[in-house]
Amino acid sequence: MSDVTNTPIPAHQGGGEIAADAPKAAKKKYSVFLPRTDLPMKADLPQREPKRLELWKSEKLYERVEAKRRADNAAGKGKGRRILHDGPPYANGAIHIGHALNKILKDMVVKSLWLDGYESPYIPGWDCHGLPIEHAVEKDLGPKRREMPRSEFLAKCRAYASKWIDTQRTGFQRLGVLGAWDAPYVTMEPKYEAAVVRLLGELFESGSVRRKLKVVHWSYGARTALAEAEVEHADKTSPAITVAFPVSDEEARHLDLPTPLYLPIWTTTPWTLPSNLAIAMHPDMEYAVVKAVDRYYIVAVSLLEDFQKKLGVELHTKGIRKGLAFQSLKARHAWLDRESPVLLADYVTADTGTGLVHTAPDHGVDDFNLAHHLGLLQLVGPDGRFVPAVNDPDLEGKNIFDTNPIVVEKLRAIGALLHLESLQHSYPHCWRTKTPIFFRATEQWFITMDDELTGKGKSLRELGLDGVDATKWVPAQGRNRIHAMISGRPDWCISRQRSWGTPITVLRCSECGEPMVNADVFTKAAAAIEEVGIEAWFDMPLEQLKPAGATCTACGSTTFQKETDILDVWIDSGVSATVVCQTSPELTPEDYGNFIYLEGSDQHRGWFHSSLLFNLAASGKKPYDTVVTHGFVLDGKGQKMSKSLGNVITPEEIMKTLGAGGNHEDPGRRYLAPVGGQRGLQRGHPHLQGNSGAQRRCLSQDAQYPALPAGHPGGIRSGAR
Repeated sequence: MSDVTNTPIPAHQGGGEIAADAPKAAKKKYSVFLPRTDLPMKADLPQREPKRLELWKSEKLYERVEAKRRADNAAGKGKGRRILHDGPPYANGAIHIGHALNKILKDMVVKSLWLDGYESPYIPGWDCHGLPIEHAVEKDLGPKRREMPRSEFLAKCRAYASKWIDTQRTGFQRLGVLGAWDAPYVTMEPKYEAAVVRLLGELFESGSVRRKLKVVHWSYGARTALAEAEVEHADKTSPAITVAFPVSDEEARHLDLPTPLYLPIWTTTPWTLPSNLAIAMHPDMEYAVVKAVDRYYIVAVSLLEDFQKKLGVELHTKGIRKGLAFQSLKARHAWLDRESPVLLADYVTADTGTGLVHTAPDHGVDDFNLAHHLGLLQLVGPDGRFVPAVNDPDLEGKNIFDTNPIVVEKLRAIGALLHLESLQHSYPHCWRTKTPIFFRATEQWFITMDDELTGKGKSLRELGLDGVDATKWVPAQGRNRIHAMISGRPDWCISRQRSWGTPITVLRCSECGEPMVNADVFTKAAAAIEEVGIEAWFDMPLEQLKPAGATCTACGSTTFQKETDILDVWIDSGVSATVVCQTSPELTPEDYGNFIYLEGSDQHRGWFHSSLLFNLAASGKKPYDTVVTHGFVLDGKGQKMSKSLGNVITPEEIMKTLGAGGNHEDPGRRYLAPVGGQRGLQRGHPHLQGNSGAQRRCLSQDAQYPALPAGHPGGIRSGAR
């Protein structure tokens, strides 16, 4: 930058007080001191910034700053180390305005720490495994995917992710963000994948991982189980039906009940009725036995009025009993030759329906916990279609949601349909395929929340809640949000039935399926993966992994097979704090536990959550001491930006017109930086232009120049543009 000199300029040239035109005695003239500079009148940021960035790169500015702060610390003159750990963006597209906001805020934190005298290495990261990339590659391959060997398919996934890493890295650097761009952490690098496998071994050793049959969120679009963080809600219209389950006269007389008697249930998922195995009633709720023309029904007293409206006939109460009185009652399935016994459950409510709850243990968490002892029918395949075991040609092979009308007509034909209406409600959908999800009982790997972890003296839930309380949350209400989530969350399903991801490196008995969890298997698998990547697990001969003389602890078999499930991608990013301290030359194990995390507020449910739990399960120590959240970029009307609404402002648009920043001329940062933890940033194209003008005015008003002599009447604070 050129030196700025202050040179007196005659008033008639540069300003000051001008003598009046009248021929009076001339007033004393004063000079105004304005700066002379070689700086161009026009900032021209879109053209000049790339040159400045190239200069920073050629001069290794990031490395020089870090080296200076490191030397200051070594000499005892520095503040120590304060490190922001980068939450990795997903490598499957160009950067968007949310990426820009997040990276700009992180860069401001790192540079502020440098200015304060801290050593603050910034290691960018990328999340690379998972369903979105796998889907994109499958779409590109089309029918060729079916004949392609796994190793070749995984190589194409790597190439796809690498392409977008390069694209995003260029975009982030264009924003003026300094960091170790030539040495980021990348979750698909073999050394990273191997580190995850070793940590997985520690998770198993801690006793926090179990394989069990449970009901999980299932995406038929992705054909895999989903974690809670992978579930989003959208409006859906469903058929809400009231269905009569008959009770035999013998069963009714056994409890001194009138005949013919029916138990009416209410459901918004007619397709689950083929899997019905029971009816749930609350033991302490009052139920009325009512007569409607020539039938009798049992209905919760508080829901009688609504039930009467649905039937359209007058009801006559014949008696009232608590739900406990019906615990031995057995109904029959509405159209199948199968019993549907009454089971008592505290979760039954009288908010809607009849107070009697249809129970299908294959398709509901409460249903499973209450009635899995009655068996599982497993009538729905991973693609969301009924399998041959349903034994119904009207249903077999059809998507479950497409069979709702078929089931309704079956009920109508036999006189079991008491009422039908359409209900618009919020329904869970797969965050990637956007298809509605359903609950499905399958065997999966889970991290347990409530079992005491070996050597830690507490459960993962207890450790997690302690970790939340020991962390500084900015804004402070972030603590309450994540505390509530961890307090109520179920066991974490960590297995996926896909290909592109870190394998769960255990062996399972070929005869009974019992897992053999062995530290040697993890060690051998990690060593092989570190050489060539996750392909090694699938390509290694089984005999190289199997311990000598290994037998199944459950059945005594000596034959084993490799697990084919992969890890939930949230584990890859969740353990990044541990892995980056082990693998990055700029970090040390001592840095772990002292990180700053800075992400959007949605990450209470995502990365903040997974980082805390997965690292605690592996090491017993939380990764961060400070967590900061920011809002989101909205359009000028306060709406979320989306391609479908046509209201997206891309970072590229901003940089082409106004530049990005990373220096004192910073419209991009002035545009994005005001986002707080409680609100979104409401911006549109007019706001951006206005912000740029405000920025210029602010820079002009803030410029400070040497004061003129005391009492000088021409003294001003201004800057020449």
